[in-house]
Amino acid sequence: MKIRSEFKFPYGHRLMLHKGKCKNIHGHTGKVVIFLEHSIDSETGMVMDFSKVKQIVSQYIDSSFDHKLILNEKDPLVKLLAQEEVGLITVPCEPTAENFANIIYRNLSPLFQFRFSIDVISRIEFYETDTNCAIAE
Repeated sequence: MKIRSEFKFPYGHRLMLHKGKCKNIHGHTGKVVIFLEHSIDSETGMVMDFSKVKQIVSQYIDSSFDHKLILNEKDPLVKLLAQEEVGLITVPCEPTAENFANIIYRNLSPLFQFRFSIDVISRIEFYETDTNCAIAE
């Protein structure tokens, strides 16, 4: 059985190596859709309580991406903004939808494994916009 839950949050980024408009700092309302797959618990009738899913994912999203400016750690703007209180987060890659999907998948999977002793995440979808999505499985 699979269940899914989605989370939206605002963030800013820039793709310093991009040849077009995305090289400029700009913002999005990102959306993460998490798919959890496991057998249905015979006592609860659930794969997992949605409130537990929300607690784990929201805590991770809030601390990692929500209202943050996300830049490649090699971006020259990092040095300029590091001293400011702008909610700067750096990643070791270009902050693309594809890389966000992989980062979120890699970071959320151990949180669920630690909390529930099972590997339940089967898929992460990261929407940069309503029409553009990257998927990590």
